[in-house]
Amino acid sequence: CEWTGLTKNYSVKNQDTIKQATVHYGISDVHKYPNSWTTVTKATCKTDGKKERTCERCGKRESKTIAATGHKLSAWVTVTVPTYISEGLQKRTCANCSYYETRKLSRLTPAAGKTFKLKLKKSNYTYTGKLQKPVVAVYANGKKLNKKFYKVNYHNNRNVGVASIVVKGKSKYSGYVGVTDFKIVLKKSVLSKLTSPGKGKLKAVWKKDKQADGYEIVYSTKKSFSDFKQTFVSKKHTAVTFTGLTSKKYYYVKVRAFRVVQGTRWYSPWSITKKRRVN
Repeated sequence: CEWTGLTKNYSVKNQDTIKQATVHYGISDVHKYPNSWTTVTKATCKTDGKKERTCERCGKRESKTIAATGHKLSAWVTVTVPTYISEGLQKRTCANCSYYETRKLSRLTPAAGKTFKLKLKKSNYTYTGKLQKPVVAVYANGKKLNKKFYKVNYHNNRNVGVASIVVKGKSKYSGYVGVTDFKIVLKKSVLSKLTSPGKGKLKAVWKKDKQADGYEIVYSTKKSFSDFKQTFVSKKHTAVTFTGLTSKKYYYVKVRAFRVVQGTRWYSPWSITKKRRVN
């Protein structure tokens, strides 16, 4: 904002000499910016923005950073209500972007001094395709209760995995709660045939389990399987052939099915072990 000024010619009286003079005007070392800024890049929750303004005299631009706003989170909203058998979930979201946060809510627990003790005859039950409702014995303060004092509810009790039982008290036992789990597992696998179709070969054949996601087959030269080798196959297979085995030697083989539940393999009991001499 400094102007070099104007140059003009003028005459000095009674002389023939022409002299020059430089006239300066409007000299200023302060830019004349408008009061308002123009946003060039809008700030986001995580990224800084930028704003500018331009001098009205010389056109020079001045810029400033607009600080990132940070997330503007809502109040926590319950997505899943906790129960006696499962955790709950809450969520809150940013009003300006897709960011969100979650937090777990603890399972419900019985009030102090109001917990039923539950007993089952066994902890594992074989998958049948039907709802599993094992009989449960209910105790309060060491005393076995009559059925009229409680109500039994079963959860996730059809498919392979962990099933739950929640017992809630009635009448004079109102407010009492008891919770226990039991497992539903695949039926025992059946190894139907073990042959040696060629030199150094051993072929195992088993019965298909419609609930299985795959099978594990192990073989060993020792009945105890203390030293064994294993292989896994998908559910579409019902046979496998091992090669490179030692001829004239006996091998032991067994198989079991598995089903994947929430990322974890749930195995059936092992089949009966079969023994075969390799050709």
